[in-house]
Amino acid sequence: MLSHNVRGWLNIHAVPFSLSKQVGWTISRELGTEQNLRWLPQSAKHGQVRVELDWQGSVQTAPALASALAGWGEIWFEIAQEPGTGIDGGVWLHTPALGLKYRCADSAGNILVGEHELAQVMSQSGGAKALKAKVSELLAEPWLNELEPLRRAVVETRAV
Repeated sequence: MLSHNVRGWLNIHAVPFSLSKQVGWTISRELGTEQNLRWLPQSAKHGQVRVELDWQGSVQTAPALASALAGWGEIWFEIAQEPGTGIDGGVWLHTPALGLKYRCADSAGNILVGEHELAQVMSQSGGAKALKAKVSELLAEPWLNELEPLRRAVVETRAV
């Protein structure tokens, strides 16, 4: 079991206000320390709140946190783990409609696609349209597209 210390961040883009306390408890449990979260309104989704935080933990922290949060269902979030020496970076994306998606990522946040994944997609594709759809999924585009309006709402709120 790897015990490397890694860092990352968590953005809960939207969760119903009624679940925020329980979600906060889940975050604290998974991070192993009580988190004093400052929930803010999510302007893109009425009745929803959002929170951002940086975390530090083992290489198991991000996947455990993603799994625990995905269990709440009605939550939109992304978790990033920074790469380190001998440790891949990663991103976990979740939306209620699409579920949980993990992708390996570099230090700039670019999603990485392995040669074997790409070769498999190319061999299974039945034409350009099917290939484009499968590559889009490898790049987590459906998840990123669903999260983008929630990200944009935060940027717009900060600009006011």
